[in-house]
Amino acid sequence: MYQHVQPWRHVHVRRHLHRDWSTLRLLTASARDVAVEVARRLFDPATLHAAVRATAATTAYPEVTVWRPSALTLGDVGLALLGVELHGRAPDDGWDRLTHRHLSAAVNAVSPGGLDDHHAPLSLFGGWTGLAAVATLAAGAATAGQFGAAGDTGRYRHLRARLDGWLLVRLREAAERVAAAPGGSLPAEDVDLVTGVAGGVAYLTLRQPDRQGDAVIAAQAKALVRLLGDDDVPRRVHSG
Repeated sequence: MYQHVQPWRHVHVRRHLHRDWSTLRLLTASARDVAVEVARRLFDPATLHAAVRATAATTAYPEVTVWRPSALTLGDVGLALLGVELHGRAPDDGWDRLTHRHLSAAVNAVSPGGLDDHHAPLSLFGGWTGLAAVATLAAGAATAGQFGAAGDTGRYRHLRARLDGWLLVRLREAAERVAAAPGGSLPAEDVDLVTGVAGGVAYLTLRQPDRQGDAVIAAQAKALVRLLGDDDVPRRVHSG
């Protein structure tokens, strides 16, 4: 069946494959190889900066696609989390150094006004809650079974203590506001995983149990349970 294929087509295919060899390699690689290659590109500063610039130049939503070092989404904290996961799978490949580099970038982005000077400080995806969660994972300090935690190495102890000292009181206050909110008054972002109480729960369940953290989780659970049983009209959570 192949004798009728014109010779020039073979030349064209060979040239095409040579030009796109890196893409072809990814198509034939294992899922792990693809993930590692994507990670290496993300951790390359020039490639990352070019991607951020291209996104800013082409997006229809420039106000929500800003690179923020302190963010888990579109930020250095997210890359630090990627480094944590890869280090857990290949501890001798230097991923922990990249994790440290991006956690340092997030910390260096704290403004002179301190932790209070942030547009969404309690957000898991964009604020200090996310940074605290990734620092906990990077230190191996997460509770058993979370991202293969192997025991607290003591790394980032000062950072974690500083963040917890600021976060725990405010996370509890946020949960108490949710629990006390009257009908129709509570925006969804006060409750959801991205910026709300549920995101705080996600972080605190990573931490090793202690009295102060347990008290905050209890307040959060109370708020969320009340919302799940909410039969009021109007309902207390609204998305508008």
